[in-house]
Amino acid sequence: MSKVLANVNGKSITENDLDFLLSTIPPQQAAAYSNPEAKQGLLEELIAHELFYFEALDNNIEEDETFKKELELTKEKLIKSYAISSYLMKAEVTEEDAKAFYDENPQNFKENLQYGASHILVDTKEEHDEVLAAITSGESFEDLAQKHSKCPSNEKGGDLGFFAKGQMVKEFDDALEAMAVNEIKGDVKTTYGYHIIKLTDKKPENTLAYGDVRDKIKNYLLQGKQNDMFVNKVEDLKNKYNVEYIK
Repeated sequence: MSKVLANVNGKSITENDLDFLLSTIPPQQAAAYSNPEAKQGLLEELIAHELFYFEALDNNIEEDETFKKELELTKEKLIKSYAISSYLMKAEVTEEDAKAFYDENPQNFKENLQYGASHILVDTKEEHDEVLAAITSGESFEDLAQKHSKCPSNEKGGDLGFFAKGQMVKEFDDALEAMAVNEIKGDVKTTYGYHIIKLTDKKPENTLAYGDVRDKIKNYLLQGKQNDMFVNKVEDLKNKYNVEYIK
């Protein structure tokens, strides 16, 4: 049983109540309530709400006409939301549905050829030639990238990580296509400047395993089923209840 933190007019406020309030706060803000003083402030807020609640009951708020209208509107919204969500919860995607979609749509699960590469980008041919000569003489590619490259990747020694074929500009892509792993190639001119490229790895085109995409497939199919269910149900209900469009 959750620990009781306070009693207000006979009603208990527990640690679970406090935890629930914290769960409604964005994580960045909730972190600020990790110390005892901040939690005490939240407890005081819960106590204040209960105090207003009991005073409202004492003042017969349920007989107030404005409150009655607000309550009816809130009730109507809740009924609509609950009715729709309850109906859509009936949608189901089986393992067979998901596997069939995977088998029938192999093109959706292909990963293009991927390159792992680093580069050094400079503005002029003269600087390019100086850096390339330094690499040829045995200086570290990564150190030279940090010192000379104008690309933000310079902080990581020129490392661009992995990217799919076709993601880079054509001249860069064409150079990679002709390179072997660990090869360094200069004189790659693009609109950005002069590149010296180092191909660090190459991942061939492959098909993602069913287990890696199973959950995504199920979510995709579920959304589709729920959308169809909603549209069809609305059409059925239009036949059951009168809908009049007024122009």
